[in-house]
Amino acid sequence: MQSKKIENIDELMKDQRFIISLSRGLNVLSCFTGVTEPLSHQQICEATGLAKATVTRLIFTLISMNYLIQDSNGKYLLGREAVLLSNTAFTQYDVVKLISPQMLEFAEKYQVSVNLAIHQAGMMTYLIAHRSPSKISVNLQAGSQIPLEQTAIGRAYFANSDTKTQKIIMDYIAERDHEQIEKIQKNLEKHADFYKKNGFSISHGDFSSEILAIAVAIPSKDGTQVTYSLNASVPSGSWNEEEYIKYLETPLKQLALDIADAI
Repeated sequence: MQSKKIENIDELMKDQRFIISLSRGLNVLSCFTGVTEPLSHQQICEATGLAKATVTRLIFTLISMNYLIQDSNGKYLLGREAVLLSNTAFTQYDVVKLISPQMLEFAEKYQVSVNLAIHQAGMMTYLIAHRSPSKISVNLQAGSQIPLEQTAIGRAYFANSDTKTQKIIMDYIAERDHEQIEKIQKNLEKHADFYKKNGFSISHGDFSSEILAIAVAIPSKDGTQVTYSLNASVPSGSWNEEEYIKYLETPLKQLALDIADAI
């Protein structure tokens, strides 16, 4: 984790337009840039160079406004408001502009909806969403968020995440569904085993009774971690599950490889 200390704070403080308390709060949030694990109070203090009492007040404020959450170990992660704020930025990523035409071509060729998503706070956020011609009531677009545990695209991400990332994901899910967390974890582990055996995940009516979807993960360049998940879905009433898998499994896996090479 790199230091997030404000280098020119003395100069900035001379400007009456500069709000010091706001800059400190934003500085705390910036500590989470590029970080995959929760941060402790001490780590935030060290990264920002702020006093412990100041960090305590800032964290309390950020938690109160849902920009941070505290996990079961007392460490901190980005909260829902911070995640939602970033959604617009995600849709402007170069990767979206780079691979969106390729995904659109795939959607038109196979007459399916095809989507690219990234994990954010226990949810999967769509970065690219190309709809099939088929009419369904669930209208998901770029920026839409869906529960990781109920969807093929989320299960693929979880199955390919390392143990630490899976723990973070479960902490996020526990924040919104504490009573069902044990059941959810067992189900995700079952789907992770399925992915290891078959190389894809599936959701048939779990998130929506209208949707049948299969999904694959897209690894980073060095192959050490998952970066995105990719799914293809159709109306569940129009396809037999086995036939759909036979029809689309190989093309979808190839599309994922092509995207991994492109990014």
